[in-house]
Amino acid sequence: MNPRTMLWQALASLALLGVVVVLGDPLATVWLAGIGLCAAVALNASYAHALGKLGRSKRRMLGDRRVAAHIAYGLALPLLAGVTASALGHHPHLALWGFTHAECTALLMAAGALIVAVFASSLVDWYYVRPRIDGLVCAPPCRASASEKGPWKRVTRRWYLHRGLATLAYIAFAITVAVIVMIMLEREHPAAAAVTGGVSGIAGLLLIFAGSYRSSLPAVARWVLSPEFVLGDDLKYEGYGGEKRGYVLHVAVPVAKLVPLDENGRPEDIPFVEAKTPTLYEADLSPKPTTACNGSCARLNPECLGDMHPKHRRDKNRHILIV
Repeated sequence: MNPRTMLWQALASLALLGVVVVLGDPLATVWLAGIGLCAAVALNASYAHALGKLGRSKRRMLGDRRVAAHIAYGLALPLLAGVTASALGHHPHLALWGFTHAECTALLMAAGALIVAVFASSLVDWYYVRPRIDGLVCAPPCRASASEKGPWKRVTRRWYLHRGLATLAYIAFAITVAVIVMIMLEREHPAAAAVTGGVSGIAGLLLIFAGSYRSSLPAVARWVLSPEFVLGDDLKYEGYGGEKRGYVLHVAVPVAKLVPLDENGRPEDIPFVEAKTPTLYEADLSPKPTTACNGSCARLNPECLGDMHPKHRRDKNRHILIV
């Protein structure tokens, strides 16, 4: 995850939570933005603690400032707006297309909760996962031997966990919307309610957008408990055209990103390829650290700072929060 992607999430959060303030319930925005902001502050403080006095690169410092700005207008600003509107006694009474005010508010809250959950998931990537796989707060995973995989197994499990929770948030959103729409149809348009197929029919339409994410949830649940491979592994697996070899760069739902390696374990001229997680179940794992990391970890991960000399790192003061 990068600050550019998080920009759009922050703007969506600002827009949706702003609509909840103006047309729904200001107190709902206070709760949603408040929970999201608390999560952001906790993740930032954890990142600051892990970083200590190690310092950062100029690129990472710029990214941290951008992410802090995204948090400010994506979560802090809606929170302030909600508190102000509540203090001024603003009580909207929106009723639209047959939906009561309570139903409209519930729909807006569901959308707001979803975008806050997605934004929080991206913050986990930025403040927890990226500092580790980029070699910012510890040695990069490509330099971990088989006996040193414990910490990376934990990071991998947590990465799968928060991605899976984000997918569950969308499923909960789809079910919530389906239930509210069905209640309205039963009250206003009983004939249409019968045609739509009920809650399952409406939720099914929304869950189409979840696609392979939804079908991968059982595998994700299993991998949260015991992942078959972890970040930094050097794998041999069956891909298109025969056996392939790759370095595990990212894990996600429902695919993993691998840096293609040649027979000697050297990176090929391709940044990464995506492989569906089930195709990696039977992959063979090399028991040694990948030789692709020799010389420079940036050969595998362009964002890796594991080889940066300490004197080239900036801002080596200890912080409570990173901005």
